[in-house]
Amino acid sequence: MKKIFTILILSLLIVSCHQKGSESNFDDLQENFNLWWSYYNQNIRLSSPFIALNSVSKKIEKREFLDSLKTGEFIPIKSSDNTYQLLKLDKTAKPEISTTMKNAAQIEYGNYNMENQSFPAFHFQDLKNDEYDSKKLSNKTLIIKCWFIHCQQCVAEMSELNELVKQNKQNQNIIFFSLASDSANDLNQFLRKKEFIYPTISVPKSYFSGTLQINIFPTHFIVKNGKILKVVNNVKELKLAMNELL
Repeated sequence: MKKIFTILILSLLIVSCHQKGSESNFDDLQENFNLWWSYYNQNIRLSSPFIALNSVSKKIEKREFLDSLKTGEFIPIKSSDNTYQLLKLDKTAKPEISTTMKNAAQIEYGNYNMENQSFPAFHFQDLKNDEYDSKKLSNKTLIIKCWFIHCQQCVAEMSELNELVKQNKQNQNIIFFSLASDSANDLNQFLRKKEFIYPTISVPKSYFSGTLQINIFPTHFIVKNGKILKVVNNVKELKLAMNELL
């Protein structure tokens, strides 16, 4: 049940919204969920390397900024191209704004805390019996997708991920592979019907919840020299992160 809930939250967070209103008064944003959601989607990207300001315009660390958002008492506003500031929600704010912001911040806070950590050592064998060893790949940049068959968003983004692999085909320093918590037999059957050109490795569910400590799907890791550079939860963010980091 917890896994289903986190997938639903993530699906809500990545839906695009094309309504107008990003220039509206910030008081109006607090009183209208759709208006705020449109502004948030058009202007805020918490996974980006932004400059963080508190509610009195003092520069703070990104972790402190996300920690404040996790309380549900603040929303981020864009004060310049690469700068976000905390805005305190007042009593007229719609409760669903606080709830949605809290959930988004908790996800991003977890991802951010994994940055600069060592990716766990591994020795995998994919469905075609090719081997992937962390020691042998230590000088490569790894793009790793974590997913499972019945995750709709995981499957929906596969076409875009296939294109991403093709675009980087000539770069021998970038290695793509995926980890899925389904049996090898189920994965083989699924991939006969659905094209996904990432090499795929079957891992137990406990590898996600225990070793990697993730419960949001999909999750994408960018790993370089054994260190986690970025963790994101959809292909759009993955493309942006790769452009920024690689």
